[in-house]
Amino acid sequence: MHLMQKNSVVTKAEKNIIPSWWEDIRRQALLDYEQLSPPQKKDEKWRFSTIEKIKWEGYTPKIPVSPSDLDKICQFFPYENSLGSIVYGNDNLLFYSPISEKLQKMGVIFSPLIDAITLYPDLLKEYIFKEKLSMGSDKFEALHRSNTLSGVFLYVPKYVEIQEFFEVWFWLSESNIGTYPHCLFVLEEGSKARVQLNFRSINERGGFSCSAIESYLAQSSHFELVSVQQWAKEVNSFLFSLTDVGQDAQSSSLYVNVGGVYNRFEGKTRLSGAGGSAEVLSATIAKNNQEFDQRTLQIHSAPYTTSNLLFKNVLFDSAKTIFSGMINVSPEAQKTDAYQSNKNLILGENAEANSLPGLEIMADDVRCTHGATTGSLAKEELFYSQQRGIPKPVFEKLYSVGFLAECVQRLKNTQIANRILDFLHSCLQV
Repeated sequence: MHLMQKNSVVTKAEKNIIPSWWEDIRRQALLDYEQLSPPQKKDEKWRFSTIEKIKWEGYTPKIPVSPSDLDKICQFFPYENSLGSIVYGNDNLLFYSPISEKLQKMGVIFSPLIDAITLYPDLLKEYIFKEKLSMGSDKFEALHRSNTLSGVFLYVPKYVEIQEFFEVWFWLSESNIGTYPHCLFVLEEGSKARVQLNFRSINERGGFSCSAIESYLAQSSHFELVSVQQWAKEVNSFLFSLTDVGQDAQSSSLYVNVGGVYNRFEGKTRLSGAGGSAEVLSATIAKNNQEFDQRTLQIHSAPYTTSNLLFKNVLFDSAKTIFSGMINVSPEAQKTDAYQSNKNLILGENAEANSLPGLEIMADDVRCTHGATTGSLAKEELFYSQQRGIPKPVFEKLYSVGFLAECVQRLKNTQIANRILDFLHSCLQV
């Protein structure tokens, strides 16, 4: 694969020809950022978080990727995507493979964000930044809005079904770089699409990432999202996610996390149409002194809606996880069926897992359950493995992949699921 700009109008942005309406958003966001206070330990939305670990200032955006790092990126493309691919390095567009002419004639849009800002302003104005994305990280969301120009826009018209995955890569190469990608996915009535996002570091250096995902699913649409994060060990990262599920629509999302020193995820899933359903999954491997701060909100605002959330974490060494989840059911959301589960596997003597599941129910005919479990390997299982000559470190890693597989195997696409399981094996060097 040759990395280069292809069939893109992104050069307009490089010449500072950015639409005024987008500049207005960025300008207001910068004012908001300067006025908002940093997070405080006494804030309930930051309970258990190691705030002093977070570094978000002093980073430079859009530093060019070196030729040697471009060569490294090329090695990560063993297959060709049959739909389209977009690759960024330090928020610079490196590669853009447009979708087929057939899909274009059907009205499908798969575009770098800056192109979409220029070419489809009315569509973007209708959806992007419709509401606050953050759940406590208001200052960081403002930082994201004030900087974002990279990212992707996917629009799927009514009744268009796409089986293959779109793929987008965001690479970070240097410790002094900040990246701020924004992904906007809009599916019209009866449509279907799948997307895989990849957040990776080229080198074992630090850096900062503040990303956002917005997904809007109209009536009877189906959307599957996979996000794989493997930042270098000193990266600080934030990821905001908002999914709005319309009538009889179906959403499935999987977040795989293994990198970074501090990582905060804030995810809202709103069931706004009767009969809508959403599944939210997360598989995380935390090692050394990593911290994964997970905040979720399942909002049921229509009747006969279903949500199922499962976050599984494996903790080694002195790693730390925080899961704080809330299910909110409005008075009109009768017949809601909502489930929330956080399961933690502790494999480090100094590891720490914190779970804060919660319910806010204002309807009287619902089925809502939540739970959290934290445990380690059973002595019997460990004894059984050692009797068969499997060293404890090897067994722990094998067991960990099996523990996380429950989330991964819920993907409908077995090829992607197997690829992610292989990825988890490689991360643990099994």
